[in-house]
Amino acid sequence: EVHDLTPSARAVRRAVLHASTFQAVATMLLPAAFIHSVVHAAQHVLLHARLGYASPPHLLGWRRWVPTGCGIACIPLVPVLFD
Repeated sequence: EVHDLTPSARAVRRAVLHASTFQAVATMLLPAAFIHSVVHAAQHVLLHARLGYASPPHLLGWRRWVPTGCGIACIPLVPVLFD
């Protein structure tokens, strides 16, 4: 007896949908949420450290660039944490 091993179109669509959904969450949503959390935490720390209001004008850029730097610095951690 010969078995037909070709998958049906429905099975192929389901597999593609499953793989696409998993990849979207694993490669985009989780890393983005992680980086966003790091940036938000850095903003929170700088706001409560009172560096922004009592600082000289040349240090006001810290409130803008330190959270960005923290977000960029955590990018190498993403493959370690999510793979």
